[in-house]
Amino acid sequence: MGWEKSHLFGLVEVDITATVDGVFTLSVDVPNRAITHSFSFSIPAGPRRPVRSRLPGTMQGHYTIAKYAPGAAGVAELYGVRVWSRQLPDGQWGWWPLPVLDTPAEYIELKLPVEPTSETYSELKLPVEETPVTYSELKLPVEETPVTYSELKLPVEETPVTYSELKLPVEPTGEAYSELKLPVEETPVTFSELRLPIETTPADYSGLRLPIETTPESYAEFQLPVKPTPPVSDWVAVPVDE
Repeated sequence: MGWEKSHLFGLVEVDITATVDGVFTLSVDVPNRAITHSFSFSIPAGPRRPVRSRLPGTMQGHYTIAKYAPGAAGVAELYGVRVWSRQLPDGQWGWWPLPVLDTPAEYIELKLPVEPTSETYSELKLPVEETPVTYSELKLPVEETPVTYSELKLPVEETPVTYSELKLPVEPTGEAYSELKLPVEETPVTFSELRLPIETTPADYSGLRLPIETTPESYAEFQLPVKPTPPVSDWVAVPVDE
């Protein structure tokens, strides 16, 4: 699937039925300008239903290829694929259906013979021309977007008023159940303490003395400013009851 302008992808939805688990893969051409694998997720076996997955927020491109690979010895039927995307830079979000090729009703697997590589072989080196020192850049003309253009709006199907909810069966917890207890080994009554050897201080030892520099004969005293004591007022006689 291809677009003239780059699109940003948000979701993918696959309408499928499968007897075994499979893998769905999406490939785009950004950022390497070559279509490479960008995202994949597994689809479990089940009846026909839409399976939806969110895509990476940075996934975008002009071209995209979708592939589904079922597991071994399984049968899968792919009814449709669509992606939730918008045109960059300011397009509207909408569902874009991807083409799904029909598988013929009658087909056989074709196995091609592959010859093993012989033990003695010679490497084949292809000549590569070096870039000349003097070269000219090739500039391609780019058409500007016209001032007047019309937006492309795609129809989006609304959800019908009548629809059926999908409820999954959940088994309730049984009334009778057993707790899972893990065995814990008790500490034996007789045990031996682990004592670490401590070396005693020898009788003759030398103390560690640190050198202290003596004060030189010529030095300057360091005086700190001291605030003077404020004057005290005269005593005031206060009568006291005897």
